Amino acid sequence: MGTKKTEPFCIRSAEGIQRLEDGLLLYGGAAPELPLRVEGIADFVSTTLFGMKYSDVYRDEFEDSSDRFDYQEDFATYLMDDEAACEHLKKYGLDFTDAAGRPLRCTRFLKLQAEAAAKGFDGHMPDRNAISLGKIQSSLEAEAAAFRARKAAR
Repeated sequence: MGTKKTEPFCIRSAEGIQRLEDGLLLYGGAAPELPLRVEGIADFVSTTLFGMKYSDVYRDEFEDSSDRFDYQEDFATYLMDDEAACEHLKKYGLDFTDAAGRPLRCTRFLKLQAEAAAKGFDGHMPDRNAISLGKIQSSLEAEAAAFRARKAAR
């Protein structure tokens, strides 16, 4: 009897991710800094998925080099590019790739929160059931609206 391997949680299907990806594409998400126009969306998505914002875990200043070293030891993704971070986070059951297998644009702005949640430092891992229920609810609402539209057209 083998153990059932669960599929990694597909981040791209989470609420707000597509909106965040679109915002990063429109407002310059290739830069290392989070564009101001999408900061609110990123905070919402990050808090919804992981229970914390980017600013809760990201640090750009350190007291001394040993503090920086400890931080880098805790967060392996801190110095990783998006591709390496995607591979690393898959070990924790999180898939940060798009449909073509490329890293999502938002990876660099969510990777530290994802790692902190996965390692139990802070926050929480995404609730697969809540995401699934949200999709079901959206689907049912769309079906109901289509039904009402057909009924009204009679």
